Amino acid sequence: MGIAANDNTCVGTGTLVAIDEHHLVITAEHVVRDADVQSIRFWCRPPAPIIERAAKNLSASEVGRLTAGEKFPIETVITDPSADLAAIKIPSDFQLPEPNEFYLLNKSWQLAKWPEEDLDGLSLIYFGFPVANSLPLGTVGERAFHFLGCAHGACHYDTKLNAEEWKKLSSSLSPDKDFLLKYSLSSENIAPFGFSGCGVWAGSEDPRSLVWGTEPLLVGTIHRYLERRSLLVATKIGRILGIAKHTADFVKNSGSV
Repeated sequence: MGIAANDNTCVGTGTLVAIDEHHLVITAEHVVRDADVQSIRFWCRPPAPIIERAAKNLSASEVGRLTAGEKFPIETVITDPSADLAAIKIPSDFQLPEPNEFYLLNKSWQLAKWPEEDLDGLSLIYFGFPVANSLPLGTVGERAFHFLGCAHGACHYDTKLNAEEWKKLSSSLSPDKDFLLKYSLSSENIAPFGFSGCGVWAGSEDPRSLVWGTEPLLVGTIHRYLERRSLLVATKIGRILGIAKHTADFVKNSGSV
């Protein structure tokens, strides 16, 4: 799902997850940093097929009805700046528009325990809302309006890449909490800014399966693009599980419902 804050000047992607009875949107902390909670808006998957085409090549009839996004009731926002993670807690009885649903985060516990060598070659895919995949619609005063499309990428977990590249990167990034993905610009030359917060998924409930299934597993969330090295940086699932559990405990201990 898409996320925007501060009058749509901060744009990113979110991942809908559930832990126990708690419902959260996981995203990158920098997407909602210093945002007025009431200004946060969401774009959910519509009840219609997704068009496989760059947004800039769409016609006005294909764009259809425009929306400024939906406001969800937000109970709290818990952040982990050191991991560039944010958990947005929404009421458990809030009904998502169909066909959207929450991913049961407990399914990913097994991946948090995997040793690095067992991840090598894991087939991965991610979906998000890179701002480069947009269609300019016009301006009103000093504000420009765009139709923002989704995009996806597929790759494999590369243990060798993750062993060698860390020596060349900033100390703010760490293999203890992050992993690296090689990013190749698509044929449409879509830069990945705006993927921040999008989920990285393994192909099925059996991560070692060579066949993609209908129940993928969340492996991490993207939060940074290293343009000079063509690398995406994603937070590991263990850190995501940590902030989700912390948010659930915070709500429970504060007496919120």
